[in-house]
Amino acid sequence: MPIRNRRKSFISFLLLMIVGTVLSGRISAQTPAQSAPASACAQKLDRLLATSSYVYKAHRSDVWSIAFDKESLKDFKVVVSTDNNDMVVIFVIVAPKARLNLTLEFMQTLLHANHDFDFVKIGTDNDGDLFVRADSTCRLLDLAALKASIEQVASSANELHGRVKGWISADK
Repeated sequence: MPIRNRRKSFISFLLLMIVGTVLSGRISAQTPAQSAPASACAQKLDRLLATSSYVYKAHRSDVWSIAFDKESLKDFKVVVSTDNNDMVVIFVIVAPKARLNLTLEFMQTLLHANHDFDFVKIGTDNDGDLFVRADSTCRLLDLAALKASIEQVASSANELHGRVKGWISADK
């Protein structure tokens, strides 16, 4: 009889360990958007976005997006991201490379827009996509500055789209 009790105790202990291991694996396997922000800057941006009036989506602990719909540029996202070096980048992809008709006139229009728009950069990224972006250090951002940058990028992307939509083909 004592061997049988030990065997039951051992099996119960083994089952308890297996269940505990499975449950601890589920807890640690949260998606990055559910886990705590990675850096002090990401934590700050997470707090600022939570207190803003924006409806936003966290994609990772250091990347968020906010949906916009403007007059010229419809249904687009402003992306807010940070890294471990206190850099914050707020950007919109106005059009992917595949939809751009890269002509001399298009490029001249981009150059003029880059001169005309304040506080943003306009260009093509390493993938060839047309973007509007603003960069800042996390240390300089408070809620008002973050919201102003987000609005500036969204408005500039909308205005840029209005200027260059003749060189952007329809969705494929």
